[in-house]
Amino acid sequence: MAHPALEQDQLASARAWEDQHTRAAEPDNGAAILGPLPQDVTLRLAELPFAGAEPAEDTIAQLTALAQRLLHEPELNVVIEAHFDLPDPEARTTMERRVEVVRALLVQGGIAPPRLIVRAAGNGPAAPSDASSILAPPE
Repeated sequence: MAHPALEQDQLASARAWEDQHTRAAEPDNGAAILGPLPQDVTLRLAELPFAGAEPAEDTIAQLTALAQRLLHEPELNVVIEAHFDLPDPEARTTMERRVEVVRALLVQGGIAPPRLIVRAAGNGPAAPSDASSILAPPE
């Protein structure tokens, strides 16, 4: 069973593909000069099941499916949205580890690290305090 957030992104992607292909006969009015604009798929970590910092089996399956989709749609990037404004330092560390695990799973699935963008959700800081540990490509 697909996750609702991923289903919405897949539906939006399908609509965008349909719009793009139904308008193929229309003049592009400069789109050829600019080229295609990158699109994003938002992956909200708060909506995925985890056990601490470890993803649940369902989450691993969803991330594997997402990686497969991204291999076939190289114009898509993934925005990994996570809450970093957590008052408890341990909870914040757990969230940072979740981001690292998600990034690692997608990279293992063949997705280039530059296609994975981490974004803070909520009203907190724009990025985690130790951004290099999260934003650096996994080794």
